[in-house]
Amino acid sequence: MNTVVSVSRDATRLCRFAALAVCGVAVAASLPRPVAAATVSGWGLETGFTAATLTEGAAGAFSTTAPTNNAAPRALISPIDFSDPGDVVQFTGQVTLSPPGANIGNQQFRIGLWDTNGANTGTLSGGVWNSANANGWLGYMVQVGISGGQDSLKGRTNPNSAAWLSNTGTYVVNNTNDSDSPAAGTYDFTMTLTRNTASEVSIAYTLAGGNSINRVSGLLTDTNAAAAAMTTIDAVGFLLNTNTGAGSFTNLQVSAVPEPGSVALLVGAGIAGMTVRRRRLAA
Repeated sequence: MNTVVSVSRDATRLCRFAALAVCGVAVAASLPRPVAAATVSGWGLETGFTAATLTEGAAGAFSTTAPTNNAAPRALISPIDFSDPGDVVQFTGQVTLSPPGANIGNQQFRIGLWDTNGANTGTLSGGVWNSANANGWLGYMVQVGISGGQDSLKGRTNPNSAAWLSNTGTYVVNNTNDSDSPAAGTYDFTMTLTRNTASEVSIAYTLAGGNSINRVSGLLTDTNAAAAAMTTIDAVGFLLNTNTGAGSFTNLQVSAVPEPGSVALLVGAGIAGMTVRRRRLAA
């Protein structure tokens, strides 16, 4: 009889634990997903694209002199897993541009989130990345257009043999006709990548400020084979040149939101831990 009672109690406990686990998943689905935001520091000009002088300021801030050719500031970040459906990564900040002309040039100012894809990322010294290989990276960049031009959202093909800031080795995800021209001024920007499925990524971006510019892309979907290959995000970067003029960047941050299953596991583990603790106290 005692054996039967013991088995019955174990079965009851298992049922209770299963119910708690289900409850944990439901709770996780209803809770805001945690966001891990990190300030991006360690900025330098990419190897081969150093036609300006870069100076770092406070954390998440840097400035450049007016470029005499292409200048490509970029920074490495702690690698973020981007392989699970529901993963979201966002790059945000503020930039003040000082073009020498009436506007910043069509598609000359560029913002990107990157997977360095095993390339040698070099060493940072004096505001310059030395001995880096900027070719073969994966990822996405927004090329800001002017009136009569287009904003262009592009992904990098897999494989490719050109630098991450270049049009060579890219494909167009979306082009949007523009009716205004960003001029000298300060702009807030966001760029967000969302992993929908193993082979599909959604991208959204905004640019607001300056001379009443308010670009909102909406959600743009990419099913190119390169979307599946980009499973990690570990770099961010910009392109400046003689058209954009000098740039001053502040409040640069990358935020990562884990996919919902990870949150459910955390909540479930927490509930399981409370159950074990309650059982020990009862004993």
